[in-house]
Amino acid sequence: MTEKLWLIGAGPMAEAYVRVLEALDCEFRIVGRSEISAAQLEARTGREVERGGLEAAIIKYGSPVGAIVSTSIETLSANAIALMESGCSRILVEKPAGLNGDEIRRLGSVWKGFNSKLYVAYNRRFYASVDHLCQLVAADGGVKLVNFDFSELSERVSVLEKSPLIKSNWFLANSTHVVDLAFYIAGTPVGRFNATTSGELDWHPTSSRFAGSGESTKGALFSYAANWGTPGRWGLEVHSVHRRFLLRPMEQLWEIHSAFEPPVEIEIDDRYDRLFKPGVLQQVKAFLSTKEDGRLCSIADHLLALPHHERIAGYSP
Repeated sequence: MTEKLWLIGAGPMAEAYVRVLEALDCEFRIVGRSEISAAQLEARTGREVERGGLEAAIIKYGSPVGAIVSTSIETLSANAIALMESGCSRILVEKPAGLNGDEIRRLGSVWKGFNSKLYVAYNRRFYASVDHLCQLVAADGGVKLVNFDFSELSERVSVLEKSPLIKSNWFLANSTHVVDLAFYIAGTPVGRFNATTSGELDWHPTSSRFAGSGESTKGALFSYAANWGTPGRWGLEVHSVHRRFLLRPMEQLWEIHSAFEPPVEIEIDDRYDRLFKPGVLQQVKAFLSTKEDGRLCSIADHLLALPHHERIAGYSP
């Protein structure tokens, strides 16, 4: 498959994929659209970038067997659809696979008419810290309670050179990294869980404060709280039967032994997360493998999670 692998996009995330694909000794073609980003990627990596965009490349070369889509959020869905329509059989598309819920649902609807394997790239599932956490939790009777915080650095987000449409859907565009990981570990919500939002920001008028709780398919309780108007950072706390773990920052794994002592860091083998963008090498290896890997987020699972994401963000009733 690797000789027919395309990397779609030429931005910073594409560069991370280039580093990983080279380390895995893959043959691949890079397809970009913008002359500026293509030239910049060539200068940083020494790899040739095909100009003109995906549709022109398909006309010129035919369909790839596999593709990684790492373009801007506004074009993720359209590029994934174009690949499926061309006959591409295996696709990894950057999260959240669309600008908003409607685009993601449309992508899912198109996918159902094809035989493509379509995955959404939530690379935090592949962190060494997460792998080690899941092993420790399983050995201690499984997950019993999860609490997570997806507070965003609003002052930084407000000045990012992103379109207002992306910022107004920032929960899907960015915060779902945390929520996806929480439900990957704890199991997805059962039924209609408690979800409350309030507040607003100039760039995210729907909501700025979030709180909720419920029960998961694994029988674990979950709760969350986030405030985009005050200082905060992403974090995830996981309880097994006798142990309590913390991912904050998520690249590191800590254990809480006592309420009177600071968390103790657990040593993990994270060499690949230090050499490359964390999680990306293991994610790409799983995508390229012929064996199914439960850490990959399928489009089917992503569609099932979408209503939960929208409820947490206040994007739907």
